[in-house]
Amino acid sequence: MRSAVYNRYWTTGGGAETYGGAVASLLARRGPVALVGHEPFDPVALGERLALDLSGCTTQVVPHASAAVTAASRDVDLFVNVSHRSRDASAAPRSLYVVHFPTSLGVGGAQSSGLPRLEWGTGFHPPDGRTTWTDGDATLLVTTRPGSPVDVTLLLGGARPPQAGPAEVQVLVDGVQRGRVRLAGRGGRLERWSGTPVTVRVASPAPGVSAQVRVLSPSFVPAELLGADDARTLGVPVVGVALDRRARLTRRGAPVGSSTAWLDSYDALVANAVFTQIWVRRLWQRDSVVLHPPVAMRAAGTKERVVLGVGRFFPRGKGHSKKQRELVQAFRRLERPGWSLHLVGGCADDGRDYLETVRAEAQGLDVVLHPNASGAELSDLYARASVFWHAAGLDEDPEQHPDRLEHFGISTVEAMSAGAVPVVLRAGGLVESVRDGVDGVHVDDLDGFAEQTRALVDDPERLQRLSASAQERAREFSLEAFDVRLQDLLDALPAG
Repeated sequence: MRSAVYNRYWTTGGGAETYGGAVASLLARRGPVALVGHEPFDPVALGERLALDLSGCTTQVVPHASAAVTAASRDVDLFVNVSHRSRDASAAPRSLYVVHFPTSLGVGGAQSSGLPRLEWGTGFHPPDGRTTWTDGDATLLVTTRPGSPVDVTLLLGGARPPQAGPAEVQVLVDGVQRGRVRLAGRGGRLERWSGTPVTVRVASPAPGVSAQVRVLSPSFVPAELLGADDARTLGVPVVGVALDRRARLTRRGAPVGSSTAWLDSYDALVANAVFTQIWVRRLWQRDSVVLHPPVAMRAAGTKERVVLGVGRFFPRGKGHSKKQRELVQAFRRLERPGWSLHLVGGCADDGRDYLETVRAEAQGLDVVLHPNASGAELSDLYARASVFWHAAGLDEDPEQHPDRLEHFGISTVEAMSAGAVPVVLRAGGLVESVRDGVDGVHVDDLDGFAEQTRALVDDPERLQRLSASAQERAREFSLEAFDVRLQDLLDALPAG
């Protein structure tokens, strides 16, 4: 069986990459596996960092364009998409889409049948601030009542660099050119954000059938053209889309729906926790099967007075922040001499400022930061740690921002397997993996981390009892247990 596992962010080495890497390592026992991504990387080095054997996998680098991922899926028997927020369709005979957490499809998508309706189709990159870039060939889907046309206005920003040259942009409606505009290059601030308008008239060709508004333009790759880190294939920047002249301008990520055709291309949606499964139903109106992430069991060592936190360094508002700064504040309140706090996690360029904020907060405390630590360094800290802290979701509104809560918590289970007792926020998927008072402790606020940890370290017998239970609980999420559940899921898929 030829398989491919796709992830946009392999090099970050986070939880989604651990999930995808484990799937790949297990599928490699059944046949060739390609790790599909957008940047070159060493699978052996990634495997070392994730404590997984990826030596049997190859890598396949594809352009940052939606059609490229779908094209790669055509060459395999099984395609597994483990990339968070991906909207890439599968063309493989059998396929799985792993949902780390669903994002809203927006008003006008699967949640609304009102007409007229505008939906984001393929060829759009995730929003970059106020701008959404196309990849040179992007499609909007517009559904109206037949015979009742509407005007669709696209505002194309002026953020294309001069080195990319002028862009002749064509707008096609169901294959026929209806609009054309020339973007001269990077303009002033007003032009970049207000945009150059191009308006086309659109009507559905039949009841319930969407018209396709296709935006074609020359493309460029910033990494090749400007020497930047951005390896995406970029076409033109879209700063807004309006449906009918009466409509208020709506931006990417605002109330414009997303086409769900990509969802329909997968045989099954896989939720990483019951918490995620509930939100898949609420946001996407789809059923999913729960397959908890696979966790590599870590070896326990001689326990020391170490509190450990593991997670990427990035600030609030950019996903489910691990709240390292708040953990440092909690450690300041712990007031137990001889104890130290170690914070480990990947740190990309956009997380450097936050890392320095954490470092400043830790001045004068026995706090050690380990950005981009190796797998061996992390394993050593797991072995030595007596207590593990996880604060993702702290001070977040679970209804307004459920994505900022921890969806499962692979690092928490890794720590448990090494005998570290978890003290975690009572929110999200953490309440599934950690049973309060049995394997660890749930807390509700920042003071709870300090108070409950003091109670634990002052009662060594209880600490040891919870440690033993945590190790036993962790084995329920081991690679071996995951392999059995994954095979059952694959067996249930259509033959293809």
